[in-house]
Amino acid sequence: MQEEFNEVFEAIGWSDFAEIPEGGIILLTKEFLMTLRTDTRRDGTYVWFRLFNTNYELTLRQFSNLLDFSPQCTLSEDLAGFNSAEFWKELVGPDAPRKKSIAHIRHPTMRFLAHWLTMVVFPRGMIPAVSQ
Repeated sequence: MQEEFNEVFEAIGWSDFAEIPEGGIILLTKEFLMTLRTDTRRDGTYVWFRLFNTNYELTLRQFSNLLDFSPQCTLSEDLAGFNSAEFWKELVGPDAPRKKSIAHIRHPTMRFLAHWLTMVVFPRGMIPAVSQ
């Protein structure tokens, strides 16, 4: 499973994603994630977020470049048709419970990745076990 993560992170240019030695990263990450949103207009999709008490508005291409994604990993401009409810049903299956939980994700790698990202962004003293 670790090899799968390494391959995915390497493919999108995040090979050193988990190496975060800076101390204030937790508060900055929370500020970024709590303000992150997208806005689809006639002239394209824009990403909005706040960081260091400054508001930013970027195109998807600018956002991709800012995150240092590989040029091969271009972001699609077609977000207008994205349906989060359908995406969740695809992750957990047709009999998806109303309450969303990482534990309901069927694919073990996706479930582990969701747990891992949660623990990196919002660390706790104990990492919960991921069952098959």
